[in-house]
This record gives sequence, structure tokens and C-alpha cells, in this order.
Amino acid sequence: MYRRFGSEVSIIEMAPRLVRHEDEDVSAAIKDIIELEGVDVRLNAECISLAKRGDEIIAKVDCTAGAPEVAGSHLLLAVGRRPNTDDLDLDKAGVRCDERGYIVVDDRLQTTAPGVWALGDCNGKGAFTTPPTTISRSSPRICSAEIRAGSASVSPHMPFISTRH
Repeated sequence: MYRRFGSEVSIIEMAPRLVRHEDEDVSAAIKDIIELEGVDVRLNAECISLAKRGDEIIAKVDCTAGAPEVAGSHLLLAVGRRPNTDDLDLDKAGVRCDERGYIVVDDRLQTTAPGVWALGDCNGKGAFTTPPTTISRSSPRICSAEIRAGSASVSPHMPFISTRH
């Protein structure tokens, strides 16, 4: 959007490709489209540091290609989200979380605790963690099918576990 409004835009990505949750060919196509729009895409930015030089913000990067510095007037950091599950004592209920704090679920969104399902962004498969995935769009349908099949009981209250920025 900023590029289309006339700003020079650079994307500095630590990963070897953009949109790592998509197939490699989709990721490559997105990169090509963004570059055709005039956005400078820098991948494999393993070492990044920031500095102020006058009115400019300097991002020092160690990429596989390109100059070691990117200068600009503004900086937007998009470093991901983390789930807000650390103070829920989920382990006491038998619900396991991964090393990042996401609730571990199977393909049916069931947690490691029998009769407990986790949907939305708390499980790392939906809502805000990736672009909307089939599972995130289908979470209510999956859970209601489990309830109708007798695999789950209806709960009068379903907590929404938000993410921290």
C-alpha cells in the first residue's frame, strides 16, 4: 500500500523466502508480484541491527545479496505474535503447549486433553498466526461436527485466548 502511494519500500526478511507458511511456489509468486510493484525484497537477513543517522533510520543487514544497509525515514517491525497462554496453567488440565506457547492440537483441533479443543489463534493454526488457513476458516465447523458426533460435550463458555504483539 505504501509503495502504491509513492513511498520507497524495502522488506527485510530473516527467512529464505516470504510467507513461509505457504508452498514455495506461492511464496515465490508473491515475492515476484511485490517486486514488480517496486518493493525491494531482502531475504536471508540473518544479522540485523538498527541505527539512527540524522533523520534516517539505518537497517544494517547481512543478506545473501544486496547492500549491507537499507536507509529510510520510517520503520515498521512485524516480528510476529505470541499466544497469551503462559498464565493459564494448561498443563494442570493436561493441555500441552509447544515451545512458543501455542496449544498443541491434532487435525481435528483436539488438544492433548480428552474432550478439550482449541480453536483460533491460540493453537498456531488459525486466525492471526498465518494467513487464514483452511483450519482457521473451518474451526467452528470442525468443533461443531465433533460435538454432533458425540466426541465433545457442549460447553456454556468458550474462552478466547488472545495473542500479544
